[in-house]
Amino acid sequence: MNKTWQIPRRTFLKGLGTVIALPMLEAMLPPAKLFAAGGTEAGTAFPRRMAFVYIPNGANMEDWTPKTAGVDYELTWRLQPLALFR
Repeated sequence: MNKTWQIPRRTFLKGLGTVIALPMLEAMLPPAKLFAAGGTEAGTAFPRRMAFVYIPNGANMEDWTPKTAGVDYELTWRLQPLALFR
């Protein structure tokens, strides 16, 4: 019996450790699972996204926080370039 398809045990364990350490990337999923939350049919929206900005030396939070709360919040001068994505 020829067992050429088998790999050494140590090679298998090294590869298994790599697979467990890597996160499941979106590129590895089929398209149906990628859009399951928002749907791909006409009339359904894609899932909303969230973004975070990291500033290692800090920032003046008065410039980065909207002046008012609610749906029609007022943007500060620093946030004006993001008005289209409100």
